[in-house]
Amino acid sequence: VSVLYWGFMNDGASCPSSDSTDDDEAVGALDTERDRRTRSVVDIVRQEWRLLLGLCCVSFCVNCQPSEPYLAKYLTEVKNITEADQEAYVWPYDTYGSFAFLLPLGMAAEIVGYRPVILLGLLCRQATRLILLYGTGLTMMSLMQVTYAAATGVNTIYYAYAFISCPRNVAPLAVTFINGSYHLGNVFGSLLAEWLVDHVALRTLFYISWGFSSAGLVLFLTVFPHPMKEFEARRPPSMYAVLLKDGPRAVGKELGRLYEPRVVRLWSMWWVLGFSANNTLDNYYQNLFYDIDPNGDFGYAEAEIEACLTVGALLPILSIHRTMRSSYPILIVGSCLIAASTMYATHGSSLTRAIIMTGTAEGLLALQQSSGEITISQTLHASSRYAFLYTSNSFVGLGVAVIIQKTLSHYSAVTNTYFYFVAMQMCAVCVLSIAYGVFTRCRPATSSTVGPLVQ
Repeated sequence: VSVLYWGFMNDGASCPSSDSTDDDEAVGALDTERDRRTRSVVDIVRQEWRLLLGLCCVSFCVNCQPSEPYLAKYLTEVKNITEADQEAYVWPYDTYGSFAFLLPLGMAAEIVGYRPVILLGLLCRQATRLILLYGTGLTMMSLMQVTYAAATGVNTIYYAYAFISCPRNVAPLAVTFINGSYHLGNVFGSLLAEWLVDHVALRTLFYISWGFSSAGLVLFLTVFPHPMKEFEARRPPSMYAVLLKDGPRAVGKELGRLYEPRVVRLWSMWWVLGFSANNTLDNYYQNLFYDIDPNGDFGYAEAEIEACLTVGALLPILSIHRTMRSSYPILIVGSCLIAASTMYATHGSSLTRAIIMTGTAEGLLALQQSSGEITISQTLHASSRYAFLYTSNSFVGLGVAVIIQKTLSHYSAVTNTYFYFVAMQMCAVCVLSIAYGVFTRCRPATSSTVGPLVQ
């Protein structure tokens, strides 16, 4: 944690001299700079609170799901789906569905716009709730994961929407607030589940979740902000239009321009492995908890994990500028801690330790994802192809997750094995980040496509 703090506050800063007067002046200047940035964040929130509230209310409601901590238990005890069938035939379909939908969703956002695609995701959430309540059998529960995959696949479009609906100085703050409110919704939902589970039927929690999803849909139709006119004026032609007009070579050149900045390539590497690891961890940590203690307080467990996700997603607010300059510390140190946490979570029979370690890993993954979204979007401000880049990177990452999860389910691997593969992927992120830093000699990017904030 202290090294991560150093990465946020000191990466790129020159070392102060040994003279005590210079030290005092340097510290005073740094404190003044921090105060200025803090005031800037407060001023932005005061000026744009309606815009930020509209973005955050929807994300809070759609993820406020009291049923989520008890999904594995609900499928086992109410829907009569065995744990083995869940691991082999239910949870993998979330990954398969995401893999199938991500690229089409990204292309659709470029062709028809971000808002219609986000609306489609909210409708898929409605379908997921209905299947959970009224569907029966293994096939319907697998279909439920497919509709849920389509809904969560839109999250990438949602995060990118912050950069087309907010002024540039507001957008990095908006995306961290969207991430934070999304996970905060599940914190509230998990605590609500723990308070209600002893007093209502398990099925009732799923009706309440449906109510929150419906509230998110209503808020989207009433208070969700529209894209800025500035974005509509400079909106580039979709990749599909470029393909039809100029052919595959033009698409290849456009992709080359997108991935030209070094920092984009660095974070895209994380997306391939880190996004895959995050997906695997999300799909299987409930089964780990259930294996350790079938009667555990899963509501509190989910609340703790989502609280860690909230903190991780909001940490870049401390210093947006430092976040963009601290990619290597965030990737290298964060990935080492994630790998250690996931390995330690599987040892022994302590549910508390498993929850704390899993929450630590999830929080650090949220920090990395939020940092990557901010850095890439500010770097590619001129191109505005946020949705396409996010979904393309996520598509490749989910491809890796599909291969891993399909292989492990084929060999009937136990839950711990999935955690071991998460640890191996994060170790790979650490090694590749170091290798890439050495290869490029850690020189700042000089491409003309890099945004002024990163320069």
